[in-house]
Amino acid sequence: FLLVFSRLQNLRSLNLSDNPLGPAGVQVLGRGLGGAENALPLQTLKLARTGAKLEGIKALVEGLKAKKTVSLQTLDLGGNFLGAPGVRAFAEAVTEGGVPDLKVLILNSVEATLRDPEDEQGGPDIEPLTHLLSSAALVCLEELDL
Repeated sequence: FLLVFSRLQNLRSLNLSDNPLGPAGVQVLGRGLGGAENALPLQTLKLARTGAKLEGIKALVEGLKAKKTVSLQTLDLGGNFLGAPGVRAFAEAVTEGGVPDLKVLILNSVEATLRDPEDEQGGPDIEPLTHLLSSAALVCLEELDL
């Protein structure tokens, strides 16, 4: 993806939804986004139902934190199992200014309040979702699908 992004400097929309990328594929994408030489004009990124899981989302978040996709307005992560740890990771990218122009965020069917299986506290974990939604960095958000 590093090579592809360096040659697709006019790419505004990327829809990889319903492709079985899995965590490894989304990790490569995240590294590609973060490793681009210049800021990308990407406005729409759709990764619904790609099997990203927590590992893939963490890599995607690192790519977003590199602030090479600050023009991103639509992000669809729906249908990927993120759980509360994945939402927590995404909230970090938001609060660090990784997606300042985000207008549409789709997080449906991501089990956003489900705890890490190793967490012994049990019950839903709403703190990461609350942190994300109360972020002052989401001032442009117009549509939220949970």
